[in-house]
Amino acid sequence: MCLLKDEEEEGEKEHTREEEEEEEEEEEEEEEEEEEEEEEEEEEEEEEEEEEEEEEEGKMKEESDKETGQGGEEWGMERNGGEDECGVE
Repeated sequence: MCLLKDEEEEGEKEHTREEEEEEEEEEEEEEEEEEEEEEEEEEEEEEEEEEEEEEEEGKMKEESDKETGQGGEEWGMERNGGEDECGVE
């Protein structure tokens, strides 16, 4: 009778160990998924920041071209009252 009781207790311990291992695996999987999601979000934010920086650089170059007169024929015509460099409208 004592042996049966010991076997039952051992079986319960084994069962709880398996449950704990399963729970740990599930937690690890969830943590990995969360980390992947965070990495994806960070990458998206970095891409957005790069796009914004490129837009800002484009705007700054455009403004610089306006100021220096290197914006092409359009800017030259605007600066000269609608006439191009040769004086023809």
